[in-house]
Amino acid sequence: MTNLEARNQVRFEGPGVLSGGETVRGHFIENRLTVIDLDDRTVQPRHLNRHIDYDRFPGTESERERSLATPLAMAISDDGTTLWLAGMGSDKVASLDTQALEDGTFVPDEADHIEVPGGGPTGLVLDENRQRLYVLSRFNNAVVTIDLERRRAIQSAAMFNPEPTEVRNGRRFLYDARLSSSRGDSSCAGCHIFGDLDQLAWDLGNPDGLVEENPNPPVPTNDEVLPFHPMKGPLTTQTLRGMVNHGPMHWRGDRTGGNDPDSGDPFDERAAFRAFNGAFEGLLGATAPLSPGQMEAFTDFALALAYPPNPVRALDNSLTPEQALGEEIFRTRIGGQGVPCNDCHTVDPDQGLFGSSRLTGGLRAGQPMKVAHFRNLYTKVGFVGRIFSVPRPSVGEQIRGFGYIFDGSFDTLPNFLLSFSQFESRLEREATAEFLLAVDSNLAPIVGQQITLRADNFAEAIADWGLLRERAALGECDLIGQGIIDGEARGMTMVMPPARFRLDRAGEELSLREVLEASRAPGNVLTFTCVPPGAGVRMGIDRDEDGVLDGDEVAVRAAYGAVAGTGPRRFQPDAAFSASR
Repeated sequence: MTNLEARNQVRFEGPGVLSGGETVRGHFIENRLTVIDLDDRTVQPRHLNRHIDYDRFPGTESERERSLATPLAMAISDDGTTLWLAGMGSDKVASLDTQALEDGTFVPDEADHIEVPGGGPTGLVLDENRQRLYVLSRFNNAVVTIDLERRRAIQSAAMFNPEPTEVRNGRRFLYDARLSSSRGDSSCAGCHIFGDLDQLAWDLGNPDGLVEENPNPPVPTNDEVLPFHPMKGPLTTQTLRGMVNHGPMHWRGDRTGGNDPDSGDPFDERAAFRAFNGAFEGLLGATAPLSPGQMEAFTDFALALAYPPNPVRALDNSLTPEQALGEEIFRTRIGGQGVPCNDCHTVDPDQGLFGSSRLTGGLRAGQPMKVAHFRNLYTKVGFVGRIFSVPRPSVGEQIRGFGYIFDGSFDTLPNFLLSFSQFESRLEREATAEFLLAVDSNLAPIVGQQITLRADNFAEAIADWGLLRERAALGECDLIGQGIIDGEARGMTMVMPPARFRLDRAGEELSLREVLEASRAPGNVLTFTCVPPGAGVRMGIDRDEDGVLDGDEVAVRAAYGAVAGTGPRRFQPDAAFSASR
């Protein structure tokens, strides 16, 4: 199996002068392949880049060309002697000797690598009879054919790619280790796994850094904010998803447009993300930052990343009685700070806010902390039995090592809420925690839900279909249908008003009643899916031949308020699911 080994037990970024050489610069992860012996039940990790001399900085060109980064898919020859490995961050496929991997004698060799045109190989299919290896190159969304005898790519077949240009052009900068590190083994995706997080905490202070001014505005209950000290202690990795409309970045908000001479606006997300450019040298181990043009392309990509629907929230977007009680307390109950929780942790999807007011809130660990959002709280469940780093009796299986707040030190949300005075009982804390776990997200809960209608399940499935149609009519999704009608493959998308389905041939439409009659007719089958608002035309009835939206299609998108970046919830419909991978 392929995997990464995080070295978060080592502290600090930067050159390591004042820390006596202690730094993760250029060596915060190791790319590995693990051999699992099913007979002996042993596990043997193998470092794929053991040729690198991590005591020397920067790396050499030879080290870079021999390195493999972000190992993903594998394919093994029929005789079991050769393992083919996709290195997404290296733009290569490698052939590895399985016996050498098992024995631990594997030595990286550039001669074993095959360049993949387009870059970002993620998937492999091996056809030994034809001596072909088929590779999915993610950066250009193509299938590359490799001739194994000649050990080179002989064909690249591009697939249709609906992603916006900025998403396609900027993806490389998250993953390309040869571009972003001098040793060719490190990229931003080493911690921000597929644009998300690694569920770890890192102490990435810089003893050689300087104290910086904090221009971010405070919440109303604070008179001032502290400056940004270069030493910040352990902080959990944050996701790259959902940064648009959320102002300063990092737990402390120390990546901020307020310190950008060309912006000066603390709520400028583009300027805030550009401030990460220094990490290519100080953390990844590159010899120079990205060029201004490259960083702009990376910024375009990163700000297109969006959150999926919250799987805890009910599909009809309702709250349980316990969650509703928690929301009432959250929005109205005044606590020790003199304001309700919602005054700082603003939950207002129509304004694109999901728990963060973008302001700097209360001081913890002697430093400022930006008010955090809530959209991924449900992903942090599983750190149990500890509070303030003090062991408690175990209440469940430990499945992760870090929990809630900036350093991951709280095991559960109810335990975190113990320190706030507005909660009068455990019941109220637990109700509020249930609301926080079910908080709204950029996409409504119904997005991605699917139901198939046919003659033999129509009576049982029609209620679920009705829920999809109802939520689509409210603008939470576009409802599309794909399947077989009278022996032909057909596609459709629901348009409003009035509710009807536009079919995949010019001028053809069906009423809701006609669609249901077609679904229950013998031999017919239709699968309906709620897709992101604005994506129904493309996904349901395909694109125009010229690739240009006609007036009716533009009207459909506008009707749902989902023209990119302008509608409620602030997401880009065509990028909502696809940008991270």
